[in-house]
Amino acid sequence: MKKILYTLIAILGFANVSLAQCGTIMVNSSTLQYPDTITNLPTAIKYNSYITTIQLYCTGQFGDLNLNSITGLPSGFTYSTYPTSGVINSNNSGCLIIQSSNVSAAIGTYSIVINATVIVLGMPFTVQILGYKIKIFNPPPLLISTIITNETCKDKLNGSIISTATGGVSPYQYSINNGTYQTSNTFSNLSPGVYLSKVKDSLNVVTQHYDTIKAGSDISVGNMVGSTLVAPNAISNYVIGQQIGVNYLWNVTNGIIANGQGTNLTQVIWSASAGIGNVKVKVTNSTGCSDSTTLNVTIGSTNISTIGQALLCTVYPNPANNELIISTNQKLNGAHVIITDMIGRKMIEENVTNASNEHTVLVSELKTGAYILSIQKEGETSRIKFVKE
Repeated sequence: MKKILYTLIAILGFANVSLAQCGTIMVNSSTLQYPDTITNLPTAIKYNSYITTIQLYCTGQFGDLNLNSITGLPSGFTYSTYPTSGVINSNNSGCLIIQSSNVSAAIGTYSIVINATVIVLGMPFTVQILGYKIKIFNPPPLLISTIITNETCKDKLNGSIISTATGGVSPYQYSINNGTYQTSNTFSNLSPGVYLSKVKDSLNVVTQHYDTIKAGSDISVGNMVGSTLVAPNAISNYVIGQQIGVNYLWNVTNGIIANGQGTNLTQVIWSASAGIGNVKVKVTNSTGCSDSTTLNVTIGSTNISTIGQALLCTVYPNPANNELIISTNQKLNGAHVIITDMIGRKMIEENVTNASNEHTVLVSELKTGAYILSIQKEGETSRIKFVKE
């Protein structure tokens, strides 16, 4: 009995022939029809159309193969044979096409049986091809969720959208603002604005979601104030507007920073040689956004007045408690001393009358914090930062 069954099944084989309705039939001696019953048939999606093809080949060892019927199909499914007569002649190929215009049968797995008759040694035998199954599946609704990254800084254009699809039937494709669909779910280098994010599944079902990318924070360094014409070896002060929660980074060409790095006011000692220099400051906020400005400076000849500009000033102790001592390389008589807080409010003001290189200022009444001391003499000003404990 087993030998007879094997012989009957062996009638079905494959060949590299093409039948328009059935597609290309591939030779495969280990499986006797295409697709193999082990792989089953494509899944049918509820409320969608369905079509699949089972390819058959009748070898030349026996007579014709008569396709009689298919049993076990889900409700609403039909089949057709090619040739339409249902007869596959010896050494010829054919197929069964199973389809449904709208899958409405109950969800589940359906086992189907192909019933055929073959002629073996002049005698008709009934053959059943078993093992094919059709699974009907109703996918969950297609949904889209997004992860938004806003622009970090104004005009950086570095926003992004990452879309994630669930439900429906994969694989998925993604698009934004009705652009071309792509397999990648990430959209980068986006400017601020409203975006329409879409996902499409393999059934061409589309769902969408609106997203907004916010503009990055704006920061402006403002204008720098300071001398643009200085003498060699001159000491000059440069200041920009004070901002809360920012970092200041000063850089100098043809000079060195003497004081004020990290603050909105810096003191520069210029080169001993005449030439061109510049002062640059970069302001960076907590989100990494920055702005900068540069002031070009001409370092002139020694004919430029160095009174005041050449005034070298230090203070001690720093931090100070009760007294702050100003020490300079020049006599201080005639100098004017002003102490302001970090937002420019005047706290102490006095004139220096003694012809000494040092002057003591009482700071005991000042509150704890940072202050700016300014010395003005003969039209020039030198500033230095100190801390009151």
